[in-house]
Amino acid sequence: MKIIFPTIIHEIYIPTFKQIENDLIKLSYHEKKKDPKGASKSNQHGWQSQPLNPDHEFASMIMEAVKNHFATERIYKDGVGLQLLNSWVNISGKHAYNSKHTHPGAHLSGVVWVKIPPNSGRLEFEAPFSFTREKEIENYNEKVKEKYNVYPMIYYNPQPGMMVIFPSDLEHEVMSNKSNEDRISVSFNLKIIS
Repeated sequence: MKIIFPTIIHEIYIPTFKQIENDLIKLSYHEKKKDPKGASKSNQHGWQSQPLNPDHEFASMIMEAVKNHFATERIYKDGVGLQLLNSWVNISGKHAYNSKHTHPGAHLSGVVWVKIPPNSGRLEFEAPFSFTREKEIENYNEKVKEKYNVYPMIYYNPQPGMMVIFPSDLEHEVMSNKSNEDRISVSFNLKIIS
């Protein structure tokens, strides 16, 4: 068997996260205090900031981690760069979630988790072919599913300081926060410059 047309998900851990974690949590609540209404996109019962300024601390942290990862791993050909299109803070209290969506107008999208209480909801990606290939997928045995990652849905259990970057057209959602504390993340969109 051979795998063709894979979907690449980048996993990055911010090495300095523990040292800045409390400051990032405070900064998130500061953004909410500045604009309590926020924006309404895919967030349900939660709060989302308007797009942050390009020189915001979160934007700087994101781009430093992204540039280090893509340069260290030599992901793209020489001369290819990434531009941050926008970023925003998400604060999701109990029962808040993000409905299934994509990020039109971007090439790559991502999230970095700032505060993640236990049971506060996982990130789920739906396979782009889950509808058309449902019968095929459901009948593979577990060995094949595991070896080739052939599932109708893949999920991430978020961890503080973890960043995930994925193609912007990949449908995803964030499940309901079942904890009594806020879940905090920062989402962003990137453009590939070549």
